[in-house]
Amino acid sequence: MDARTVKDLYVDKGLPRDKIALILGVPHSVITKSLKQSRVIARPPRTPIIVSELTLSRPRSPRIESIGNRVIVRHQIRLTLELAYLLGWVIGDGHANRREIDAIVSMRESELIEVLFKSKL
Repeated sequence: MDARTVKDLYVDKGLPRDKIALILGVPHSVITKSLKQSRVIARPPRTPIIVSELTLSRPRSPRIESIGNRVIVRHQIRLTLELAYLLGWVIGDGHANRREIDAIVSMRESELIEVLFKSKL
């Protein structure tokens, strides 16, 4: 295996280390070592985009897709009465961003929420 070939495949062609190892028929660790010896700065791993889909039926297993150079993980969540209720609170009196979901519940409304969730315990 030629270090120059590994460097060309990684830097010029943009192939990931796993694919280079598969093409050249060597372990992943050999590719990593060759790149380090050639002083090539490793690209960070691609962080997948997580897409949640609501379904009324049994959820499918998560699927990983690659669109261009983006990795997408699609997973389904079964829409239950409790989840629909919670989503209604967030839409009506809350907000959501990439990291959190908040809903504002008044003391009067808390009694309604408690009844629904206590019945499930």
